[in-house]
Amino acid sequence: MELSKQSDVVYRIYIHEYISSDVFIEKTNKYIIISDIVYPLVLTTDYTFGVKQSPKEILEQIKKNGEYMTTSFMVINDSYDYIEFDIRD
Repeated sequence: MELSKQSDVVYRIYIHEYISSDVFIEKTNKYIIISDIVYPLVLTTDYTFGVKQSPKEILEQIKKNGEYMTTSFMVINDSYDYIEFDIRD
Protein backbone atom coordinates (compact mmCIF):
# COMPACT_ATOMS: atom_id res chain seq x y z
CA MET A 1 0.00 0.00 0.00
CA GLU A 2 1.13 3.51 -0.69
CA LEU A 3 0.32 6.61 1.33
CA SER A 4 -0.05 9.61 -0.96
CA LYS A 5 -0.69 13.21 0.07
CA GLN A 6 -3.45 14.76 -2.06
CA SER A 7 -3.61 18.10 -0.23
CA ASP A 8 -2.69 19.55 3.15
CA VAL A 9 -5.53 17.61 4.78
CA VAL A 10 -6.47 14.80 2.38
CA TYR A 11 -4.47 11.59 2.02
CA ARG A 12 -5.04 8.42 0.05
CA ILE A 13 -3.86 4.91 0.67
CA TYR A 14 -3.51 3.23 -2.73
CA ILE A 15 -3.77 -0.52 -2.86
CA HIS A 16 -0.94 -1.98 -4.98
CA GLU A 17 0.19 -5.48 -5.70
CA TYR A 18 3.94 -5.69 -5.32
CA ILE A 19 6.29 -8.42 -6.41
CA SER A 20 7.16 -10.41 -3.31
CA SER A 21 10.85 -10.47 -4.23
CA ASP A 22 11.04 -6.67 -4.15
CA VAL A 23 13.57 -6.05 -1.38
CA PHE A 24 12.61 -2.38 -1.26
CA ILE A 25 9.10 -3.23 -0.10
CA GLU A 26 10.26 -5.99 2.25
CA LYS A 27 12.57 -3.57 4.10
CA THR A 28 9.88 -1.05 4.99
CA ASN A 29 9.28 -0.44 8.67
CA LYS A 30 5.85 1.08 8.12
CA TYR A 31 2.66 -0.95 8.12
CA ILE A 32 -1.09 -0.54 8.03
CA ILE A 33 -3.50 -3.02 9.58
CA ILE A 34 -6.92 -3.56 8.02
CA SER A 35 -9.22 -6.25 9.38
CA ASP A 36 -6.34 -7.91 11.26
CA ILE A 37 -4.22 -8.17 8.09
CA VAL A 38 -0.84 -6.42 8.12
CA TYR A 39 0.20 -4.68 4.88
CA PRO A 40 3.54 -2.95 4.19
CA LEU A 41 3.07 0.80 3.78
CA VAL A 42 5.24 2.82 1.42
CA LEU A 43 5.27 6.61 1.30
CA THR A 44 5.51 8.36 -2.06
CA THR A 45 8.87 9.81 -0.99
CA ASP A 46 10.21 6.28 -0.49
CA TYR A 47 10.26 5.81 -4.26
CA THR A 48 12.80 8.61 -4.56
CA PHE A 49 14.81 8.30 -1.34
CA GLY A 50 14.47 4.62 -0.44
CA VAL A 51 17.27 2.21 -1.33
CA LYS A 52 17.42 -1.55 -1.87
CA GLN A 53 20.95 -1.93 -0.61
CA SER A 54 22.02 -2.33 2.99
CA PRO A 55 24.35 0.29 4.50
CA LYS A 56 27.21 -2.23 4.20
CA GLU A 57 26.53 -2.71 0.47
CA ILE A 58 26.42 1.07 -0.07
CA LEU A 59 29.77 1.56 1.67
CA GLU A 60 31.32 -1.29 -0.33
CA GLN A 61 30.13 0.32 -3.58
CA ILE A 62 31.58 3.69 -2.57
CA LYS A 63 34.90 2.07 -1.64
CA LYS A 64 35.04 0.14 -4.92
CA ASN A 65 33.77 2.82 -7.34
CA GLY A 66 34.39 6.06 -5.47
CA GLU A 67 30.68 6.87 -5.66
CA TYR A 68 27.25 5.48 -4.88
CA MET A 69 24.58 5.16 -7.53
CA THR A 70 21.02 4.00 -7.01
CA THR A 71 17.78 3.83 -8.90
CA SER A 72 14.46 5.35 -8.00
CA PHE A 73 11.03 3.83 -8.44
CA MET A 74 7.98 5.09 -10.24
CA VAL A 75 4.53 3.71 -9.66
CA ILE A 76 1.65 4.39 -11.97
CA ASN A 77 -1.62 4.33 -10.09
CA ASP A 78 -3.59 2.46 -12.72
CA SER A 79 -5.98 1.18 -10.09
CA TYR A 80 -8.81 3.13 -8.60
CA ASP A 81 -8.64 1.12 -5.40
CA TYR A 82 -7.79 3.46 -2.57
CA ILE A 83 -8.90 4.60 0.85
CA GLU A 84 -9.17 8.37 1.19
CA PHE A 85 -9.21 10.19 4.48
CA ASP A 86 -9.23 13.73 5.76
CA ILE A 87 -7.06 14.44 8.81
CA ARG A 88 -9.63 16.95 10.08
CA ASP A 89 -12.19 14.18 10.68
